[in-house]
Amino acid sequence: MLSNRQTAALKAFGKIEGYKNDLIILGSTLDGLPLWLPATALKKQCDEAIRMIMKKPEDLILPAKDEAEWNELRLRARGIEIGELL
Repeated sequence: MLSNRQTAALKAFGKIEGYKNDLIILGSTLDGLPLWLPATALKKQCDEAIRMIMKKPEDLILPAKDEAEWNELRLRARGIEIGELL
């Protein structure tokens, strides 16, 4: 059973993953607009935001005691239970 802290962290991690996916989609759209001058700067901002999210998401939310628990939370955020993998 997840604690309230872990549940809140799991929800937050899911939202962050959603924002990351939105940034990836936006970045690919901006790549398709080479003649629009602001596209280059906006694409760089998208890439930097994605890099920051990917760098160390556990710095944003640290509900886990160790790496194994962190990985379990990441799988649950994607709707995958550990038992399904075994």
